[in-house]
Amino acid sequence: MNEIDADYAYLEDLTSADFWDRPQHTSVYQLVFNRLRIAALGERKTIEPITSAVRELKWAT
Repeated sequence: MNEIDADYAYLEDLTSADFWDRPQHTSVYQLVFNRLRIAALGERKTIEPITSAVRELKWAT
């Protein structure tokens, strides 16, 4: 497999980290990531609630 064309999944938890490069592993993560990208809000709709939350936090302190 050409290194440039390779797919990897990086998994990290409190005590370890792993790189997965086998298609049976990476294909699942690629599918989930693509679904998250489709479901994600656009840039403007993402920035607005984050900005609002930051303002609320500033007022709370």
